[in-house]
Amino acid sequence: MEFICIAKTTKLDVLEVNKKYKDVLSITHKAKFNNLLVVEAYSKEALESTGLFLEVEKSKKFKLANVDTNFQVKTEIDKRYLKSTQSLGWQVSVGIIDSGIKKGDCAKLIETIDLTEYKNSLGNTHGTIVGKIIEGFAPGALLTSIKVAHFGEDITSGRIIKSIDIAVDLDINILNISLELLMDDDYGNECLGNCKVCDYVNTAVEATDMIIVSSAGNQGEDEGISIGCPGRAEKAITVGATNEENKLSSTSSKGDQTFLKPNILAPGFVKVISDQYYKIASGTSFAAPVVTGILAAVYHTLGKDDAINYMYQTCIDLGYTKYEQGFGLIDLKKFTEVAFNEGISSSSARQR
Repeated sequence: MEFICIAKTTKLDVLEVNKKYKDVLSITHKAKFNNLLVVEAYSKEALESTGLFLEVEKSKKFKLANVDTNFQVKTEIDKRYLKSTQSLGWQVSVGIIDSGIKKGDCAKLIETIDLTEYKNSLGNTHGTIVGKIIEGFAPGALLTSIKVAHFGEDITSGRIIKSIDIAVDLDINILNISLELLMDDDYGNECLGNCKVCDYVNTAVEATDMIIVSSAGNQGEDEGISIGCPGRAEKAITVGATNEENKLSSTSSKGDQTFLKPNILAPGFVKVISDQYYKIASGTSFAAPVVTGILAAVYHTLGKDDAINYMYQTCIDLGYTKYEQGFGLIDLKKFTEVAFNEGISSSSARQR
């Protein structure tokens, strides 16, 4: 069983501890931030009995949506607005924490890292769709696939923390995390952005120059706060979804009056095309990479902070509450008009 622990000392020697307590635990990863450790053990009580840890938390379980088909991917947003500004995301590094992408499925996939035992085989096409959406908006971006899932419901907190560390080591500019907490997990809804995973997302964003984009989740028909971790993290850009009528999707997860997430909405449906037919794949998993792709496209032109701020400022207010729509639906036409007129002009004036 996997646990996420906070060590009592920053000087804890992993090799020594694993040797001394080999019948009790195995530390599988020492995280870069927050003094966290990913630990395998039989029970929480066994870990606590060692006296090594300030806190011990059972690892959460996360899932992806299942999508099985051979495909091309088309979103409904007109990308010409980006192309007209020559914003193609050249040399921007984008990490994708997901179900993996095969070499050749995305043109600029430069590295594949597998944290599962399945290695080069893929059990789910979810990650490929996410990668293709990002690539559609930012064809010049350099993609790194970090595979944390094979079938879709085999993701743990530890894998997400390891993946974020990998992204930091690789100096990733934007990290896309299109997954959600399994709501039947022991932890349910109790996190308000302060669980170990959300804290780790916040710390990674603050300690680096990385943007982390997360899907809100697809539990919008549930009562109360339905957004899942890591979309609950304050520093994540949490993305909800609209449907084909440009209205809030009934399944798009939401916050409440005390928890104002998501941050933004994007179209959550894509046409998955194969030969002479297509089907619609939908969910916040596919809304998040729309935002990731657009931010990647303008990252070097506008800079991180201006790109995010102008994206928020130019959203379309759909008339929902702040905790259902955030700033509203992303408007690529208005975003490029405002950012590349007012934004670039003000930036040039400041530089003078």
